[in-house]
Amino acid sequence: MSRDNDIHPAIRRRRFTLTRRRKATVAAAAAIVVISPALAAADIASPPVAPLEVVVFPERDFVVTEGGPGNTTLDFAIIRNGVTIGTASGTTDAAGLLEVNHPGGVCWQGVTPNIMAGDVLQVTEQGVTPVSGYAVRTQGVRATNVGEIVGNTVVVHGVALNDAGNPLPLNRVEQRIVNPDFRDLANPLERRDIRATTDDGNLKPDNSPGAPPGAFIATHTLQFADQRQAALAGQTRVLGWMRTAPNGDRLGITIWEEDELGGPGFGGCPQRADYAVTAFNRPSIKIGHNGLTVSGTSNDATDVQITLVDGAAKTTNPSKAATITGSTFKAAFTRAQVNRLRDGRIRAVGSYTVAGGKIDGVVKTIVKDLKAPRPAQSDTRSGVYQRTQFVSLFRAAGEARTSQIFYTTNGRTPGLGSLKFRRPVRISSTHTLRAVVVDQAGNKSVSNCKTHVGCWRIAIR
Repeated sequence: MSRDNDIHPAIRRRRFTLTRRRKATVAAAAAIVVISPALAAADIASPPVAPLEVVVFPERDFVVTEGGPGNTTLDFAIIRNGVTIGTASGTTDAAGLLEVNHPGGVCWQGVTPNIMAGDVLQVTEQGVTPVSGYAVRTQGVRATNVGEIVGNTVVVHGVALNDAGNPLPLNRVEQRIVNPDFRDLANPLERRDIRATTDDGNLKPDNSPGAPPGAFIATHTLQFADQRQAALAGQTRVLGWMRTAPNGDRLGITIWEEDELGGPGFGGCPQRADYAVTAFNRPSIKIGHNGLTVSGTSNDATDVQITLVDGAAKTTNPSKAATITGSTFKAAFTRAQVNRLRDGRIRAVGSYTVAGGKIDGVVKTIVKDLKAPRPAQSDTRSGVYQRTQFVSLFRAAGEARTSQIFYTTNGRTPGLGSLKFRRPVRISSTHTLRAVVVDQAGNKSVSNCKTHVGCWRIAIR
């Protein structure tokens, strides 16, 4: 559940009751798009415009609408690639508020859809002909890490893509850190959250080498240490919206929330049924692997095709028809198929055939690395010394920062269960120091005392 009891401050800050006449005017003012082939004659405003407030929370599979007519029955649909994968129905309260998959609201019917970037939330009034309503396309916003402190500034990195997977203009993005403790500090803040936008200059593109498309950097300058520590302990959020109205209203909002769990939002709601790659038969693809088995959930799909993608234009990505058992699947790739892919992050992408056509689903990533890291280095040579030595170990130049160093001082070959190098090793008597570099895939560098590679005999006299 959310760490705060609000639906969302952007929703709670105002409540409207929208008459049917006003609703028709609002729908006509918005861009009219047809979301589903089944509703070819329907007028669907996308995004809805104020006073309607419609927000998608994809991490919790939670949606909310407010500001429409009160005491009105609405139908909700989550649509992916023109195929409906989740439905719900409920009646708004007097203020036009209705929530799905949230305490006090209604459940998704049958199964809880796993809402993804690109999915469309479509809301229509039940029993009204011709069909009319509004829709929000889920934006691909997220934070890639909680943050770090640089001087007196908390830094958060993230990615903002639109529903088509292209970079979202940063003037349609806001990054927040939420922590109710902000108001109870020794140096309190006035609000329960801090925010970064392009308007205040604290949200900027991340143009660093290797940054993914749509990457951004959010900075929050806080004067006191307790404020900065509370920020790191808070919940990171990213808001992205489809359009900004001339008066500044944000239309069609998606809110990504750190560490929120999908599936049922409260007791009695159905479990989530994903179209998703959920697991591999190994934690990584490393030297000596014998292929890769991909498994996941396919709900009601009649066919599942899994493709391994390395992102290289010249690669012919291997694809495999999965074996379906109930609502789960498995697809086994041979060693030769996997070896065709370049080293790096490999995405397992699924295509699912359902009654309405083909849809995509949740992608899972695995690291592939078939190259052993270079041996560990030391600032102290083997030899005889007159006093205690403090030996520093380090990676060879160019070795990935994600690689780690493990060592022993008893002459045994080190591994993942050995001591991790964090600070200089104190050698006060004669010892054989051995070290290996272990990369992200789990490959180990050589440690050979006969050839003096990754091995140092240090004698203290």
